[in-house]
Amino acid sequence: MYFDTKPKSICCMRMDTLSQILSYANVMSGINVMLVETCQGLLLGAIIDRLAGSGQVVQFYSGQAPPRQALEYYSFAKDYMSNVFAVPLSLVSIIDKVKDEPDELPTGNRNETPKFDQATTNKDEAKLDLQESSDSAVSKSSLRQTQREKEKHQAIQLVKAKQMDTLIVACKYDPTPIVTSLLRYVAPSRPIVIYCQYQQPLVECYMQLRYQNLGVVNLKLSETWTRNYQVLPDRTHPVVSMSAASGFLLTGTTVIQ
Repeated sequence: MYFDTKPKSICCMRMDTLSQILSYANVMSGINVMLVETCQGLLLGAIIDRLAGSGQVVQFYSGQAPPRQALEYYSFAKDYMSNVFAVPLSLVSIIDKVKDEPDELPTGNRNETPKFDQATTNKDEAKLDLQESSDSAVSKSSLRQTQREKEKHQAIQLVKAKQMDTLIVACKYDPTPIVTSLLRYVAPSRPIVIYCQYQQPLVECYMQLRYQNLGVVNLKLSETWTRNYQVLPDRTHPVVSMSAASGFLLTGTTVIQ
């Protein structure tokens, strides 16, 4: 649907390219995945579906919130989403400095009942009801913020352990600084997959990984390509109008340096 209507919103990623990413990254149930994507959550949804509720995904994002617009079409159960965490890319540089125990967040007593005299007028009661409603909304917002901070800390500790099973990057940003920053958190003998709509950023990333001794071997840069056929009696031939290309893939395997 996205590829036919808004291909740029998913970095022009075709379904055959998506399947290759999942295969190269060896995505399966029970693994830990590091993901950086700007494909509206399309790739994230495919990974969650492969994990089937067993395994964890740490999604790094830039901006106010991770892009997950496509997830609503997957209709995942709650237990599928419970192991999906989001961490801002701005925190990558301080992952190793984060404490093992989360800092205690200040919490106020927002359940305290306000006191007032019996002579309070109806107008004052209405004001108090409005204040209680406002305090309740603030309390819920504070609880959600606290929960997000706990989940963020849990995800950072998971990455900090350097036991991630794969790294997948499919975004509109330059992949080289992202890959070089996150590579050290991937366990040895694990696959990495970088997708880009254009070839040049992957060529630069390839050169960086190959000649800077960053602990990646078996590097391979390939173009994803497919051909659709029309199959009819006595009229079988390639489809006249079809997609010419769907980006490029850079794959490799991590090793101990």
